Amino acid sequence: LSSIPAYWTDAGILDVFDTYYSFMAHEMLSLVERSHEFCEELHNLLHGAVLPSDRRSLASAACLHLALEHHRAVVLLYTTPLVVSACAMIRIQLEAYVKGAWLNRCAQDSDLNRFEKGKELPLFGEMLNGLEKALPGYGPEWESIKQEAWRPLSNYVHSGADQALRRVQGEELAASGSSAEIAGGLYFASRLGALVALEISAEL
Repeated sequence: LSSIPAYWTDAGILDVFDTYYSFMAHEMLSLVERSHEFCEELHNLLHGAVLPSDRRSLASAACLHLALEHHRAVVLLYTTPLVVSACAMIRIQLEAYVKGAWLNRCAQDSDLNRFEKGKELPLFGEMLNGLEKALPGYGPEWESIKQEAWRPLSNYVHSGADQALRRVQGEELAASGSSAEIAGGLYFASRLGALVALEISAEL
């Protein structure tokens, strides 16, 4: 895909992503099925990896592992299809990835102490700013998250009026979601999945 960033240099992850996401014009069922396959391929790529035992690596990897689980949940929700719930889960996936990457690359020892004690860490935007400095080559990803993804994903999570009221169809209530939302959500969730895998690979 021409839209895959050049800095995704891990050949295994790139090959898998290209295999499963060069078909965006195909029917929706195929899209969901291939998204599931992509999740499994990421799992297989990382299965059995031995992480460093230092507390920073373990804290980061725990969050990144959560992000991979959320990715699989996103695909399952779209399969149902519970589109709004899937979109809300993408924001949770995004937060887990950013937190994991930030803990690995930006956090001070005092931040690790706070994390291990269940205390609050810097806000999402502050973590993202830190990652922009730590990973400047990922600039297009950070810009996409800030300008295009964060606000609409937050709207799904917080039951924004536009997400709630769209369920009112005449005198009835019904779940809603377009093919474009499903395709876009699956694609974004899988981009995040690939970034998670790259971050885990960087810790090995």
